[in-house]
Amino acid sequence: MGQCSSKNTPEAVLWDLDGTLIDTSRQSLSALQAAMVSLLGKQYKVDTSVLLPIISGDSSNAAQDMLAFEKKDKLGWAADVLKEIGADNNNNNNKKKKTKVTPKQLVEEWEVHMLRNRRNISLMPGALEVVEHFAKHNVPQCIATMSNSKSVSMKRTKHENIFKHMKTVVCSDDPHVKKRKPAPDVYIVAAERMGVKPTGCIVIEDSPEGCRAGWAAGARVVSVADAWSSDSKIGKGVRVFSACSTLLDIDFKKLGLPPLEKKKEI
Repeated sequence: MGQCSSKNTPEAVLWDLDGTLIDTSRQSLSALQAAMVSLLGKQYKVDTSVLLPIISGDSSNAAQDMLAFEKKDKLGWAADVLKEIGADNNNNNNKKKKTKVTPKQLVEEWEVHMLRNRRNISLMPGALEVVEHFAKHNVPQCIATMSNSKSVSMKRTKHENIFKHMKTVVCSDDPHVKKRKPAPDVYIVAAERMGVKPTGCIVIEDSPEGCRAGWAAGARVVSVADAWSSDSKIGKGVRVFSACSTLLDIDFKKLGLPPLEKKKEI
């Protein structure tokens, strides 16, 4: 096994999960569409054009828009979706048939379809290589996510090759996580369970909310979402230690580690 090579080397890596390690965006949108059809009928369609008005920030990248969408609290987003398409119970101007669907019902149906699609969730490009690289050089890793424990259990079924390298997983329903990202709670709890201080950690994130959470915790933040990594996209109050387009572009030298070995082409 390799050894840590610099005082700058992180004491631990705290990973975000959705959109950073695993690509849940397409499955999440597909599951939401299926849930809407199941509950309301085919006349109610949900795609990125519907989501755009209720997604914070300004991005023309539909995939990243969906990632921003699923980062939010699902009940809040379900209420916004129902309102946006005119299917909420409080819309007196609704020209379509009135419904009795509540945000809670939509979330429950959404999760049913997510469960059915769990085997289709792929890793983000470079996820396994980067996780194994940190493991090779004895850098402890964990996951700190705004997904709840039930959702994480569902998502990990296909990706034990990633999860086996994680010393712990901290979820949004952990009793010690009082506030969601961009509050730093989940990263503070994760570092504590790893036996290190947040200031000695690297947080790897794909969203502005997650980067704010990592920075507020005192960690060095590495961003991997190219849809907002430029100054014009980051948004107010978001600072990062290093920004890259994909996990494979992480500057390991900046982290005090050897560069990622490129796979030999056959």
